[in-house]
Amino acid sequence: MKQMSALSFVVQLCLFAAPSLPDADCPIRPNWHHVKDQFRSEFRYIIVKNRLRSGGSPLSEKEIDEAERRVVDVLLDERAFTEYTLKKLFQLISKRFPRPDYLEVSVHTSLEQVFTPEEDDIDVIGGVDELPGLRYSWAYFRRDKNNEFIRYVDDPATQRIKVIVLKGKAPPTAERATVENSSEK
Repeated sequence: MKQMSALSFVVQLCLFAAPSLPDADCPIRPNWHHVKDQFRSEFRYIIVKNRLRSGGSPLSEKEIDEAERRVVDVLLDERAFTEYTLKKLFQLISKRFPRPDYLEVSVHTSLEQVFTPEEDDIDVIGGVDELPGLRYSWAYFRRDKNNEFIRYVDDPATQRIKVIVLKGKAPPTAERATVENSSEK
C-alpha cells in the first residue's frame, strides 16, 4: 500500500513540478504527448490532503454519509493564482467531492505553507504572525447546505482578504474584506 502511495505521489509530482520538461526527460510519462493532445487542464494543482471528519476523527469512505465535513488541501501553481482559477478550481473540487455537504478547501501556492503530517496533528504552531503561509497567496473555500464562498489573499504584502460569495451569504468575517457576490452577476 505504501509503495502504491509513493508511486502515485511521484507521478503527480512529476506532472505538477515539471510540466515543461520534454517527454523523454520524465521517465514516469514517456508517452505523455498523446494524452496531452487529448486533454490538458488549464492550470496545475495537486490535492495534498483529503480527510473526512466527524467530531475531529478521520472516517472511512463507508462512513461518508454520516461525516460532518470534508477537509481538502490543494497546492496550486502560484502563476495560476487568479480569481478565475480559484472559481474553476473550487468548481472542480466540489464536483469531485459532492458529499458531505460541508466542504473546506485550503489552497496553498508554496510547499512551505503545507503542514507535514506531524505539524497537522498539532492545532496551532506558534502565533499567527509566525505562520509561513502569510508570505504567500492563499485561498479558502467553504461549502455547506446554504452557502458557498471563497476567501483569498492575492497580495501577501498587504494581507487584504477578498471574499467571493458563490451562493448564499458572506461569512461573518467578511465585513472587513472586499466582498463580491457572484450569485448576483
